Amino acid sequence: MRKLIAIILCAVMTLSVAVVGVSAADPEVITTAEQFAAMAADGNYKLGQDITIAASYANKFTGILDGDGKKITTSAPLFADLSGTVKNLTIEGAVDGTDAQTGALAAKSTDGCNVEKVTNNANVTVSAASLKGYGDGIYGAGFVAYITGTSTFKDCVNNGSVTSETTHVSGFVGFANDNDLTFTGCSNNGLVKNEKAKTRTGGFVGVNGKNKDGKNFTITLTDCKNTADITGGDQVGGLVGWTMSNVIVTNCSNSGKVVSTANYAGGLVSRPGDDYTKTYADCAASVFTNCTNSGEVVSFQSQAAGMASYVCTPIECIGCTNSGKITTVDADGKGYAAGLIGKAAVGAAKHYVICTDCTNTGEMHGGQVGAGICGSAGTSKNNAGDKHYTFTNCKNTGKITGDKTYAAGIIGYVYGDNGTGQYAVLDKCVNTGDLFGGTGCFMSNFIAYTNDKMTTIKDCVGSGKCSALKEDDKPYMVVFGCSNAGVSDESTVAVCPIENNILVENSGIEYSYATAEENKINIIKFDEYLAAHPTAFSIKTAAEINELLNPTTPTGPATPTGDTAVIVMIVCLVSLLGMGIALKARKA
Repeated sequence: MRKLIAIILCAVMTLSVAVVGVSAADPEVITTAEQFAAMAADGNYKLGQDITIAASYANKFTGILDGDGKKITTSAPLFADLSGTVKNLTIEGAVDGTDAQTGALAAKSTDGCNVEKVTNNANVTVSAASLKGYGDGIYGAGFVAYITGTSTFKDCVNNGSVTSETTHVSGFVGFANDNDLTFTGCSNNGLVKNEKAKTRTGGFVGVNGKNKDGKNFTITLTDCKNTADITGGDQVGGLVGWTMSNVIVTNCSNSGKVVSTANYAGGLVSRPGDDYTKTYADCAASVFTNCTNSGEVVSFQSQAAGMASYVCTPIECIGCTNSGKITTVDADGKGYAAGLIGKAAVGAAKHYVICTDCTNTGEMHGGQVGAGICGSAGTSKNNAGDKHYTFTNCKNTGKITGDKTYAAGIIGYVYGDNGTGQYAVLDKCVNTGDLFGGTGCFMSNFIAYTNDKMTTIKDCVGSGKCSALKEDDKPYMVVFGCSNAGVSDESTVAVCPIENNILVENSGIEYSYATAEENKINIIKFDEYLAAHPTAFSIKTAAEINELLNPTTPTGPATPTGDTAVIVMIVCLVSLLGMGIALKARKA
């Protein structure tokens, strides 16, 4: 009997705990705009039906709102300050803000927010009086206009357009400052547009402010994509406009057209880093892994590129691809167009470049520089250290045009300052894209121009044909151009290591090195160079190179693979089993 009572008491206690647990976790149901406005700031709520509101929740909301698959139609940001959690919600309507932070989900988030499975369909229009300084300005976004706390967005979608004539705008976050931002599985499908000069514009983040007090914040984007057109006045990216924090981008893509009517346009990130950073410890980093850009990228000035256009950080690109057309239309002809990176290692700290297994198939046309992978690397103030500017297993198949200065299959220009590690290493890189250049343009299947004696080209293949852009143009067609670091004396003795490479016959290349006619020390005819350095290059026909890069499938029965191999294996096992049964029957 005592045993039975103990069991009953235990069951009652367990049930009581379970009831209390359910009760404590049970959200309060919201069914009206009035109830929404009256929510406790730290409460737990769930929508019981679709509602329509005309004013923002006025207090700082630190609680939880579960939309439970319902909709809120609004003409104002849902929250004045969202510093809590919102999930499973769809936002409809249109939000128009004048001289105020304007986002469909929230005007701002001072302590950070967590947003999951929220879709915004509301169009956002921002009409601020002026741009003002960072932290004081007015911003616009499909989700949150202004964030100053660590925030996460997971499985969220912006379908609403975000437009302004006066300020920085983005599909998700207009401005973020001194905080980590994480986007996972999110999409921007809404047009983002502001053509005013000096506005930062992006599919996910417009501008991300400066790190303070030695802290190093990070924007992390994983499995995210932008499909919409992004147009801005300055520093425009398919994902991010300008960030001075770390930016880590993995498995992300842009297919929208990205246009900057002033400086810097990037298929993914326009401008990572702060070019005023003086030490490596204060420097952010940029890492792109398995990312793709298929959208057209256009900059009216400066740089345009598939991944990042103007890079003031160390940068790594691993397994990334660009297929979009990249163009600079600078009236003065100074723009850089490159498949992955426009201008890199431009800061005063220890910036390096690592590109591995990256591919460009898009057409490049730059006023000053056109390059398949990287427009330029290095400046007089940089110190690349022991990582250099390294390009391994990278490939360009796109047409490359440099109107004025450089056109290259892999890198347009590499700054050299012997002793600081500022030189390029090309290993197993391939260019099959044809190259076109104007008068005075240096053209190369590999590197158009460098001035460091350690620049290395090894095990690379170049089958692109070099041609003048116009019939009367006179470009320099070279292995690579160089300055006084190109050769050791007035002979054909090379300082730069060049070994085991392949060039197509009739490529148009005239010189191994060249700077200009007045600098005779570096004017070395290509055939003279080959005679002196027989291991530097082998010359093959286009057909031979094509067979090397794309081996013909062997004739005869194909070796089964995948599901076919499994089926064949099963058939063989069944046959063997049948033979075994038959033999056993005979013996019997």
